[in-house]
Amino acid sequence: MTIRNDLRNEMCDRLVTATTNLYDRVYLGMLDDRKGPIDKLPQLKILMLLADIGPLSVGQIADNTESTPSAMTATLNRLEEKELVKRERDT
Repeated sequence: MTIRNDLRNEMCDRLVTATTNLYDRVYLGMLDDRKGPIDKLPQLKILMLLADIGPLSVGQIADNTESTPSAMTATLNRLEEKELVKRERDT
């Protein structure tokens, strides 16, 4: 069974919107302050991007998240510390 691309895109957009809203509520203290393994929206965006597309360079992740490579490096460092991503050198 496959999902039409337009339906898939709409579902992804809704998920990102819902996740953003939830993060905003947590960040603003409207929910309790417990933090899971992913405590920042940029980290979640990166994980979703990698799950959807597959391995990417830091520059490609920055381009896809409208960020800078230096900001992505810092975020990837945190994800790597949590063992949620693994960096590999191109050969």
